[in-house]
Formats: sequence, C-alpha cells, structure tokens
Amino acid sequence: MNSSELIKLLEALKLHIVKSLYQQDMKRTDRHQMSFEELLIYYFSAQLAHNEKVAFQSAINRSKIKEITADISDIHFDAERYENKEQLQLLTQGNWIELLQHIILEGATGVGKSWIASALAILAIKMKKRVLWLRVPELLDTLEIKRSEGNHLKYRSYLSKIPILVLDDFGLTPLTARARQDLLEIVEDRSQKGSLIITSQLPHEKWRDYIGDKTIGDALVDRIISRAHIVKLSGKSRRTAD
Repeated sequence: MNSSELIKLLEALKLHIVKSLYQQDMKRTDRHQMSFEELLIYYFSAQLAHNEKVAFQSAINRSKIKEITADISDIHFDAERYENKEQLQLLTQGNWIELLQHIILEGATGVGKSWIASALAILAIKMKKRVLWLRVPELLDTLEIKRSEGNHLKYRSYLSKIPILVLDDFGLTPLTARARQDLLEIVEDRSQKGSLIITSQLPHEKWRDYIGDKTIGDALVDRIISRAHIVKLSGKSRRTAD
C-alpha cells in the first residue's frame, strides 16, 4: 500500500487526525526514529484525544447547561458563602454521581446556585454521564405540550434515562394540580436510575407548603430529601459584586 492509498483509507475510516499527522510526518526527516509501535501510539493517542474533546463539547451542547465555562476548580470554598464548605468540597469529587444521590442548592438570587450547579453538571459530563438542564417552569410547559400531542409518557421515559437531570428555579412559579403530579412522577421515574441537581430560592423546609397538596408534597419532598445533599449558599449577589 502506498501513501495515497493509506490516506484514502484513513479518510474512509474518518481518522482525520491520524491522517493529518501522517501527512506532516511524511515531510519530516526524523520520522523513522520512532518504532512502529511508538508511532501507532502517537497517532492514535492524538486521534483519541481529539475524539474525546469533540464528544465532550457535543455533550455540553446537548446538555443545555446554563454556565458552560463553570469549573469545579474555580470554586472558592469561603465560609461566608457556604454554610458547610467541607460538604461542597466532597461533592466536587463526584461520588454522589455513582451513588445516585441528589444535590439541592438553595439561596437567594445571584448567590451562585446556577454556577455551582453548572460546575457539578460539567463534572458529571467529564465522568461520561449524560446531563440535561431544565428550568422547572419550562419543563412543566413542555410536559403540557407533550400531553396535548399524546407524547407525555414518551417524554417522561426519555427524561428517566438521563443520568443527571438539573432542575433549575424550583419553587419559582405556582404549581397546578397536574404540575404537582408531573413532578412527582419525574422524581419517581428516577428512583435508583439517576441523580437530580435542584436549584431553588425557596428553602427545602418550605417545599411542602409551596407544593400545596399534602399527600403529593410529602411524597415528592421525602423522595428527594432522603437521597439529597443540601448546600445552602449565602452572601452578596455575584451579579452586583462588581
């Protein structure tokens, strides 16, 4: 096989990084200093790194994460902002993902709930877990649309298969009777299947009153809280810090 045939083969296999490196190396006088095995490792390691970068970016785009540049390495564990900074430090290690545990981030507007949620969600993507970010008001609207189209159960099934579901702005808008039931079913569908990251301005102690129906409120809150790490954020709004 000559060089042109090899290049066509690499193109057919969509090994574009290997192809590019091979074409560059054809012009180098020292390319034969590496052994055959070393050369293969060099080529395919570069291809793998490229594939993983593309896959990661694709996963980020599909996730609809709010703060796509958030990173756990940028979290400042200051006592003023976090009631229990040691708890948050443990969460950044990612064990909650494999243990199928939930995270509740609660605090006033602007204190950084969505940013922390984004950083934890991106950590999950780095651990090869699929993530979907949903604002609760928009989720409930979508469920109503899907119900009118006859696709309500199909959409719920789709959500249940996503390992990490982020529910942003829980407690922001009033709930109808059907919305309460929808939220309960979504939480029940995720039992032993995945985790929730919930952001809320409303303290979890007031969730039952917010939900309104005692039976559904007890069931919904108990199912979440029993498996949840509750992170309370305080301090000045980051939106006005500058």
